[in-house]
Amino acid sequence: KHLDHKQKTTLFVFDEPTIGLHPLDVKVLLKVMQKLLDQGATIITITHDQNLIVNADNILDQARLLQSVPR
Repeated sequence: KHLDHKQKTTLFVFDEPTIGLHPLDVKVLLKVMQKLLDQGATIITITHDQNLIVNADNILDQARLLQSVPR
C-alpha cells in the first residue's frame, strides 16, 4: 500500500537487512528497495551482502576511509 505513494522526502536506513534471509528473499528485498527508489525515496544501507553492494548507486567504504586518515 505505502509503496505506491511518493516517497520524495523519505529516508530509509537499513542495518544489515539481509541477515538470516534466504537468497530468494534478498531478491524480493532488492525489488522493494527499487520500488522505494522509483517513488523518490533515499535509502542508506549498512551491509556486507554483495548482492546489495553491487546494486548500490553509491558505496561508502568505511574501512577505506579510516585507512586514509592520517595518524
